[in-house]
This record gives sequence, C-alpha cells and structure tokens, in this order.
Amino acid sequence: MLFKEFVLHNFGIYKGRHEVDLMPGQGRPIVLFGALNGSGKTTFLDGLQLVLYGKHARCTARGNMAYPDFLRSCINRYVSPHEGAGLELEFQHHREGKWQTIRVKRSWNGRTENVREKLEVIRDGVLDAMLSERWSEFVEDFIPSQISELFFFDGEKIEALADEQSAAAIIRTGIQALLGLDVVERLIADIKVLERRRRVDQLHPEAQALIKANQQALELLRDKMAELEAQLKQQKTVTEAIAGELKVSEESYRQQGGALAEQAAVFKAQLELAREQKEAHDKHLRDKIAGGQAPLLLVQNLMRTARTQLSIESNAHVAAAIVQEMSARDADVLGWLTQNDVSAATRDALAAQLARDREQRAAAAQMPAYLHLRPEALAMYTEEHFTALHADLGEELVREQQLAERVNDLDRTLAAMPNPETLAPLRERVVKQEQLLQQALGAADLLQQQHDDAVKTVAQAERELQNRMLELADQDLKHKTNERVQRHLGQVEKTLRSYREAVLQRNVKRLSGLILESFQSITRKPKMFERIEISPVDFRLALFDHAGHQIPSHQLSAGERQLLAVSILWGLSRASGRSLPAIIDTPLGRLDGQHRQKLVKNYFPKASHQVILLSTDQEIDEELHAKLERSISQEYVIEYSEEQQSSQIWPGYFSFAEALL
Repeated sequence: MLFKEFVLHNFGIYKGRHEVDLMPGQGRPIVLFGALNGSGKTTFLDGLQLVLYGKHARCTARGNMAYPDFLRSCINRYVSPHEGAGLELEFQHHREGKWQTIRVKRSWNGRTENVREKLEVIRDGVLDAMLSERWSEFVEDFIPSQISELFFFDGEKIEALADEQSAAAIIRTGIQALLGLDVVERLIADIKVLERRRRVDQLHPEAQALIKANQQALELLRDKMAELEAQLKQQKTVTEAIAGELKVSEESYRQQGGALAEQAAVFKAQLELAREQKEAHDKHLRDKIAGGQAPLLLVQNLMRTARTQLSIESNAHVAAAIVQEMSARDADVLGWLTQNDVSAATRDALAAQLARDREQRAAAAQMPAYLHLRPEALAMYTEEHFTALHADLGEELVREQQLAERVNDLDRTLAAMPNPETLAPLRERVVKQEQLLQQALGAADLLQQQHDDAVKTVAQAERELQNRMLELADQDLKHKTNERVQRHLGQVEKTLRSYREAVLQRNVKRLSGLILESFQSITRKPKMFERIEISPVDFRLALFDHAGHQIPSHQLSAGERQLLAVSILWGLSRASGRSLPAIIDTPLGRLDGQHRQKLVKNYFPKASHQVILLSTDQEIDEELHAKLERSISQEYVIEYSEEQQSSQIWPGYFSFAEALL
C-alpha cells in the first residue's frame, strides 16, 4: 500500500485547499515534513487517520468529544461553518494480482446543528457506490484499525508503551490482529453462541405430546372404520340373502306363467292387431282375384290359342292384299318383256312361275277368320305376363298364410295364460321381496358411503401423523445432529484453543526476538538486554540482562523507554508482514544525540517501504538531515502564515542557514 496524495481543505489550521504528493521514490522511502511546533504536524497526522477511519479514528485532538462536535471543531476557524471542510487521500493498493487506485473523499459542513458528513470512495477513477456506503468495513482490509497505532504514532507519546501494562495491551492487540488470533477468538465466541442455540433446539416435548394425541385420534378413527366395514359386510350378506330368495320366487312365478300373465294385455293387443291385418288382407286378396287379371290364369292355354289364331288371321289378310298387288305387277312385267322382244318361251315360263306364286299366296289368304280382332289386341298377354301375374298372386297367398298363423299363435298363447288368482300369492311374495331388497341395497349404499368417508378420514389422519412423525424424526435427527455438533464444537473449540496457544508460543518467541533485534539496532547500549520474553498468557514484556536478572521497564530512562516503545511497534510491524506506510510524528522526541543517530541510520530508512516523518527543526536537524537525505524522496516544510491565517505546505525543508541567522 502506498499513499499517493493527501488533500486538506479547511481542516484545522489548514485554510483552503492543500494538496500534497506523498509518493516515495525508488529506494528512497522517506517523505519528510518539517514544521515548528503549532504549525500543523499533529493535525496532518489526525487528518490522515480521520479520512480513513472517520468516527473510529484515534485523533489526538478529539479527546472525549462526540464525533459531530469533533468534525465541527475541525473546520478552520477562519471560514464559515457553511463552507465546511474535507479530506482526501489517494493510495495504491495491491489486490488480487493488480494495483488499484483508491481515493477516499470525506467532507462535512456545519450549516445546521447536525453536522452532515459525506463520504465518497472512487476506485480507479470511478465512484464505487458500494465501497462508499460500506467503507468502514472495507477499510479494515487495507489498514485494520486495531493495528493503526503500529503505523500512525507520535514518537514523543509512545514512551508510555514501554510500561509493562501498556506494552502488554499493544502486544496483545498486535499479536491477535496480525496473526489472525482475533478471528480465532471470535470463532471461539461464535462456538459458544452456537452451543447455546443447539441446546434450545433440543427442547420439543410439545411435538411429542402432539404425536401421541394424533396417534390416539387415529386409532379411534380406525376403530370406527372397522366397525363400519363389519356392518357393511353384514348388510351385504343380508342383501345377498334377500336377492337369493327373490330370485327363487321370481323363478317360481315365471314357472307358473307369471311373466306370461303380466304380458296378457300385450298379447291381446297384438291379437287384435293381427286379426285386423288379416281381415284387411283378405279383402285385398278378394278384390285382386275378382277384379284383376288373376282369373286369366285359369284360361292361360285358351289365351295362348287365341293369340295364335289372331296371328294366322292377320297373315291371311296381308297375303290377300299382296296377291292383288302382285297380279298387276306380273302383268306389267310380262308386257315389258313383250315390248322388249323377249322370247315367247321365256315369257311363258315366267308367266307360269308367277301364276304359281300367286296361287300359293291366294291359298294362304283363303284361311278362315273368326276372331276379327286387331293384331295388337292380345299382345300384352305374353308368357312373361302370366308368369309375373302368377308370382304376384303367390306372394299374396303367402302373406295370407302368415297372417292366419299369427292369429292362430296369439289365440293359443292367450288360451294358455294361467289364472290370475292362482298367481296372486306368488306375485305378492315377489313384490315384497323386491321391496326388502331395495331397502337392503339402500342400507348397504349408506354404509358403503360412511365406510368410504371413514377410509378417507383415516388416510388423511395417517398422512398428518406421518408428516408429524417426519417432523419429529427431523427434530430427532436435529437433536442427534445437535449432540454431534456440540461434541464437534467442543473439539473445534479445543482445537482452536490449542491452535491459538501453539501460534502464540511460536510467535511471541519470534516477536520477542524481533523487538530485541529492533531495540539493539537503535540503542547505543546494544548489550543492555540479553533477552526479552513475552508471556503468552498476559502478553507482559519481561526484560532480562546478561546476568539473567529481570529489569523493570520503569527503571529505564525516558529515552530508553521511547526506544523500547519504538522497538515494540517496529517489531510488531515487521511481524505483521504487511506493506503499510509508517507515519511518525515527532520521531526523535526526547532522545539524545546518539540515539537520534541510531534511529536516523537504522530505523527510519527501514521502518517501511513508505515512511512519512513529521519532524521539528530540533529533531531532524541539518546534521541528521544530511545523514537521512539519501533515503528521502520528497520533503516539505509546513509554515504558519499570519497573513493567510493558515499553515502552508511548501516543497523543501528547513533552511538551516536562515535559522542560524
């Protein structure tokens, strides 16, 4: 992580807008600020913390002030509260394999009684709404607030950290945050909460009582269903018995002609209809025989002879006419032969032949005639006509025969009908048994409906019981799971505690070595302590000389306690492995010259990859500045201007020549 730019606007002693480039150069990690007392060094440090942590910032000037009051107090006193104040910090952060540029802008004004604060977070030049809204959570990913003291500190005030109790507190915080043991502590606390919840989940006696009640209700329903089933079975038996008796009675009644007797009216009606049909057909047949051509069938041969005679008479009439015409024609032919010089012999022979022909025809014309009818008078009385007439009359006679048989059958059926008085007792018994059967069937249907309803009710109750049983099984499973989880939770808690103890044992030893190494590199008495021990229980720091005697921290000088405090913070910072900037206000404080030389040489260039020092001219003076110069990438001087009513930040550092004057 690298701070790139810091902007102060009407913040504290800084009136107007002040932009400061904080980027270090390659191999030159230090950004040096020089300022006299009261020029705004501490305000600068407070501003850096405030823009990052807001109301959780550990600002020196806040004290016990409420956050809104503190913000109002931070507005430059020479500007209107309505104008407000603001801070902006832009930094680079390496995340998931690439660098991101984050710019945090925090502003507020005092226009009303309630100070309104606005926070915007811009990621890679784009406003990130989610990051802006939840910055207080995300800032912990960049610089956890718990360990901010390790990287933002006032060198003059950290002497108190050398006190056993204070050192234990910062070491505890540092170790837990840096090593992730705070997460382990939260896990252990969460396990306790989970155990309590699991115990509550085990308590379900009401569910068991409800299952028992449902089982009892289901048994009652099953008893009712069984009772209905038995009643239905019995009713079906009764019904079947009645149906059997009815069948016997109906058979007896049928055998006695009961069924036939019940159709007597029908048979009578059918007989009446058959008689009417036969009578109508008889009349039709008589009319057809008497008024039609049927009688000609009796003289069919005579009609055949008459038709032959009529043909002969017709032929004779035609022959007579032809002979008459032929005589004239033969005379014309013979005359034409004479005129054409045909021989007499030929003409005689032809005349003889023609005469014989006329004689033959004249003989045919001499047949006697006595019918004297037209040739077509008997044309319709052909053989086919008489065949069709004979067939039609045959069908009529068959129909007549059928109607007669139908009438005779119905007469015999009615004659065979039993006496109704004989059948009456049998009929009454059948009717009574039919009524009993209907009643039995009705009762069986009612029982069947009741039984079906009972089956549905039992099925519904069984499903509900099954569901509740499943719920209970789930609860039982949950109970067993709870027990198993609780056992495992206990094991997890034990494992976590063992893990924490193992991590503590290993890291407090490592941290002790880093603190001792840091202290020996910045003190002029590197053999002052032979070893430093940190209790993994209460994190108290114990200092031992080479004789093995423990040295209480209060026996150290103020400068030595400040060096020890710096060593503690440096050791924790090195142990964290985090690449975070170090911002140190009043870095040399009460240290003597030799210790200052040590810090300038061994600490500041190595404290971090970016070290922001806020020094007075009495701390990093000309000599130390010269020694530190090769590690400085940028330097600024902060000066208060009465004319501007504000501190100004200029490039450069103190001009020691002018100071001497």
